[in-house]
Amino acid sequence: GFVRERLKSFARHELEQFERWVLLQIYDEAWKNNLHAIEQLKDAIGYRARIAAFIESISASFTEAKRSETGVEQAKAQPGLIDLMGRSLDTMQAQIARMQLALDPPDLLIRMPRDRCTFYEFWRAAELIDLGRQCTQRALDAFEAGQRER
Repeated sequence: GFVRERLKSFARHELEQFERWVLLQIYDEAWKNNLHAIEQLKDAIGYRARIAAFIESISASFTEAKRSETGVEQAKAQPGLIDLMGRSLDTMQAQIARMQLALDPPDLLIRMPRDRCTFYEFWRAAELIDLGRQCTQRALDAFEAGQRER
């Protein structure tokens, strides 16, 4: 009896130690994966910052070269390369949208002014949602008035 109880106690203790070791291995691996993900995120943020700085430096050098060619210092700040790329993308998207609308006109078109905000102005969401509701109401009213005239 005593030896058997002692073996059970020893086996239980060894099993608990083994369970702890397995759990520690699992936690350790999860922690390493977490640290690896954090490092990748930091690298990505660093790359983005370096790319943005590089693009801005190219833009600044073009602006400086243009100023030195003309010999005139411009008082108004020139848009950066990122702003120009954003505006170009907006222009392209607007042209594609116009072509799609011409090919397949919708029953109701809600027009929103594109100059009310710039890229990444998420803090103005409530204001822009209200504007969208106003534009939608105007478009619906005009649509319903046109339907009644038919």
